Amino acid sequence: VKIWHLRPECRFYPKTSFDNAMRKIPKGSTVIFCFGEIDCREGLVAAVRKNKYESLEKAASALIDVYVAALKRVRKSRDLSVFVHPVAPVLNETRPVVLDFNLMLKNRLSQSKILNYLDLGEE
Repeated sequence: VKIWHLRPECRFYPKTSFDNAMRKIPKGSTVIFCFGEIDCREGLVAAVRKNKYESLEKAASALIDVYVAALKRVRKSRDLSVFVHPVAPVLNETRPVVLDFNLMLKNRLSQSKILNYLDLGEE
């Protein structure tokens, strides 16, 4: 699932699949989320190229806003303990974007008392 598809106004089928899967998680569960690879590989760069954002940093910040909002929504509705796994920097071509995204995500989640970043020391 692209994080971008988790926006409340999105009606694309991956969001419906995500919502259906979330309803199946037992209330009170501990869940690890790991989204963002596709967004880092193609979505962020494409958004900047199309002038939707003036920089990768601004595009990543907007994407993280979507991610955090979706995680908070699911956490609240299912009373979950939420952990966020960083995006794996597996492709040489996207590694710089992924590492920047992960650092921004880590910084954002460090301000949260309800969403936990799994710091795997990937910097």
